[in-house]
Order: sequence, then C-alpha cells, then structure tokens
Amino acid sequence: MGMDPSVISEPQQEQMDRWFDDYGFDLVLIKHAAQRCINQLGRADLNYIEGILKRWKADGIQTVADAIKKDKPPKGGRKGPHPKDVTSFNNYEQRNVDYDSLEKKLLGWEGDDE
Repeated sequence: MGMDPSVISEPQQEQMDRWFDDYGFDLVLIKHAAQRCINQLGRADLNYIEGILKRWKADGIQTVADAIKKDKPPKGGRKGPHPKDVTSFNNYEQRNVDYDSLEKKLLGWEGDDE
C-alpha cells in the first residue's frame, strides 16, 4: 500500500489484521480498496480504506469483481443530463425595459426634444 512496514504503528497493524481476520478479505481486495483510496485522495489513508472495507463487508462483497460490479450504475436508469430544478430565482417573466427612455425620465429630459 505504499507504506514502509517499519513506520506502521501498533494500532495501524491491528487495523490491517482486522481486514484479514475479522472481515475475511484477501490481499488482492485490500489492495484494490487501497488503490481506490489513492485515486480519490492522492495518498493512502487507513481510515478511508477502513470505510471502504466496512461498506464492502456490509454489502457482502468478497472479490474485486464484486466491488467493480457494485460500482456500475444500474442499466435502464435515467439517461442524459438531470433536469435542472426551477427555483424562484429563475422562475419569473423577463422584463422588457427601454433603458434609453428610462434614463431620460430619470434625468428629467422626458418631453425635451433636442
């Protein structure tokens, strides 16, 4: 996982042992989780990897193929961009203002023909 074994602390070692012993994952699946962590964060983070593996255990994932299959979007789902929500900000009728006549009116030039 890109970590020097000489700098792994006792709690970190216990955490990694749990992945093998309690979760029953093999090294290939743990490396796959570590690679996902690195792709997401740009570095190895044992707590992030722990989160991935906990979720996989809860979902019954036991192989890399299971993990990849779980991540694929379901077929027959909605295609294309999601429709934008209409909010009060963009839910109004555009004004048609003649800014030249408004300027003349505000400056008191209305009715003055030059």
